[in-house]
Amino acid sequence: CILRGIDTSPLGSVIAARDETFFQGHPLLLVIDPVSTTILFAQVTTDRQADTWGAALLMAQEQGVTIAGLVEDMARMYGKSQEEAGLDVPVQKDIWHIQRDGSQVLRDLERAAFRATRQVIKLEKQLLKQWDETLFDERYVLAVAQEELCYDRHATFCQWLSHLVDALELVDWRSGEIRDRAINDWLLEETLSAMSEIDQPHVRKWVKTLRRHQSQLLTSLDWVEASLHAYRQHLAQVVSADQQESFIRVVARHWRLQQALTNGHRSFRRQAQDAEAALQLLVANDTQRRKLAENLSALLDAACRTSSMMEGVNGLLKQFLHNHRAFR
Repeated sequence: CILRGIDTSPLGSVIAARDETFFQGHPLLLVIDPVSTTILFAQVTTDRQADTWGAALLMAQEQGVTIAGLVEDMARMYGKSQEEAGLDVPVQKDIWHIQRDGSQVLRDLERAAFRATRQVIKLEKQLLKQWDETLFDERYVLAVAQEELCYDRHATFCQWLSHLVDALELVDWRSGEIRDRAINDWLLEETLSAMSEIDQPHVRKWVKTLRRHQSQLLTSLDWVEASLHAYRQHLAQVVSADQQESFIRVVARHWRLQQALTNGHRSFRRQAQDAEAALQLLVANDTQRRKLAENLSALLDAACRTSSMMEGVNGLLKQFLHNHRAFR
């Protein structure tokens, strides 16, 4: 009731994140603005089908906000829910889930390789105890070949998984370059094509899922490019033409490395400190430059690629609902 009384029209157009959690077996649908952390919609429903989600999107906009884009996971009903709501907005699929699932596939391949090694060691012990030509020819040779295949699969997938992570980047943490959609599209296609050649069930299933949503994995780059056009016009009023690209890269690199620290990647601490020093040197005591740096960071924040904020809200709600589970 409180949420329904909030006027969200001051937010204007937002890229909203959506997801669901569960309360006493019922789905709790959530739509939030990740930048302001405003909860645009939160309601327990009987199901989470496309028409229910469509109604949720419409109800979120009844409060005044305009949904200009959506960040969501790969649930199958999401696409149809836009049709049910009469919406046609761009979608960014959550890259956190993609990278998490990719890491899980990598661990599965690693465990398969270890199992193959244990099988080889087991057969070697049998052969050392008592030599058996038939056992050697019919089982040991095949086990060694399988072991080599498993380790090759793991190494190949690991290499291409790192390329996939790179293809999903918004900003290159090394140079501060805001990535180009065409280049990232090419790298993503090359990566998925190479992964498709890995003949392993878990890999094939995962790549098939990514292929189904491939066109929605880099939408955030389009959002950034659209926002940068107006930003560059403001930047040109303060920074000379030959320094504008350098200014953007310094600020973007600082933003990217701060994101890394926020996400717990402590290995980037030294680089983040260097980026902070470079940013402070760039803006010095110039209030205009500092404001431009803040605006670019806000612009990058707004080009949401993950539903991490949603997961955070889910975590808070889970604890709240757990503490109040005795109340109707």
